[in-house]
Amino acid sequence: MYQPRKPAGAANSTGGQFAEKHRDEVGAELLEEPYKEELVYRPCYDIPVSHLPDFEKTLASTNRRLERAGLPEDQRFTIDVSEFITEKGESGMMEHRVMITLNRPSIKYGDYQFLARVEPVGDKFVAYSAPGKELDGWRPESMECEHCHQKRHRTKMYVVENSAGERKTVGGNCVEAYTGMSPKGLRVLERSDMERWLNEHHGSPGGRLDSSARSENVVAISKVIVDKYGYVGRNNPDAKSTTASRVKEVLWPVTEAHWRVSKDIRAEAAKLDGEKLKAEIAEALEDQHNDWAKNVKAFMQKDTLVNSRALGTVVSSVLALKKQEPKKPKWTPGFVAPPGEKIKDLPCTVTKIEHREEAYGYYPKTVQLITMRTADGKKVFWKNSGEHQKVEAGDSVSITRATVKDNDHWTPRDNPDAGVDSTRIVRAKLKQATN
Repeated sequence: MYQPRKPAGAANSTGGQFAEKHRDEVGAELLEEPYKEELVYRPCYDIPVSHLPDFEKTLASTNRRLERAGLPEDQRFTIDVSEFITEKGESGMMEHRVMITLNRPSIKYGDYQFLARVEPVGDKFVAYSAPGKELDGWRPESMECEHCHQKRHRTKMYVVENSAGERKTVGGNCVEAYTGMSPKGLRVLERSDMERWLNEHHGSPGGRLDSSARSENVVAISKVIVDKYGYVGRNNPDAKSTTASRVKEVLWPVTEAHWRVSKDIRAEAAKLDGEKLKAEIAEALEDQHNDWAKNVKAFMQKDTLVNSRALGTVVSSVLALKKQEPKKPKWTPGFVAPPGEKIKDLPCTVTKIEHREEAYGYYPKTVQLITMRTADGKKVFWKNSGEHQKVEAGDSVSITRATVKDNDHWTPRDNPDAGVDSTRIVRAKLKQATN
């Protein structure tokens, strides 16, 4: 029978609370109740119900890797699954899908808990925190392991913390003394095959990326995409395509459609000064010292490369520039017209343009999502599955004709008080307004 290792910092005895609880198990305890309030990040993905068997195979494979790393069956990845039916486009076709919520508990071994992995970027450090954990801007001073006290060049270090709040930075050869798991097991928890599968099937197509891009190019492309489509983070449960996935498609295009979009976006990004944007971002975050800001500032150094793992962090850096821009006016409550009513010659301003690939019958089709603001500030939304309109965000247009399909009040899950009334139209025709 496997005998669990003694946790670092544990008393020299064979008994104690920890030993009694896990005498016949591997000495890694996944916290459930005591730290439940800290598990704030529970990623959600929706996929077609037909893809669920493939995902379950990937889930089983990931948990087998955790089993080999030393975790018992009741202390591995779990999921919550809920089914729903949604309408696909304006055709009225209904699709059966499932919402998957991924549960990733924290790791504790003895008196220590795993917090983050840190990697050097230039003369700074980037931290990849465990789910629900935050280093609050703290970074190690050197690459010295505080367990064996060997100081050498390392590509990564691990941060652990005890119940008294004392932190240690340890190397890969010593981390098992504090987590009960090898670095290989920690990597499974940090970024599993299962999450890669979900991101690929939930968002844009494409496999695992091992390429790198220059940070100034990533920032310039991100700026173009955010200005064009707005910013969409991975925590948005209604998002079909995040900003990071759009940037990934431009940097490493997979399909022919990606190549076409990539060419246009790259041409616009080439007009921007990426190094100047990086300097502006670093200046905007000069007084911020949280984990996200410190990670971003590490990549804003000169001659830094961004791999697929850090892509989301660098893409989100353009939010620092957006916060300095004037705030957009709020939407006016109310609807343009009741469902079924015709609209004619309604002046609007285009506020957002998006393109999404959806399945119509046997063939995929790219639909155009147009958000507009009326003169009195009301929101109008058109999911255009026909000929794409040649309009951009900021254009003044007139809805020469349209039919109101429905009126909806959208409420963000994380802010119930920030709801927006929206009128959805179909069979619309737009005309550029004349000055």
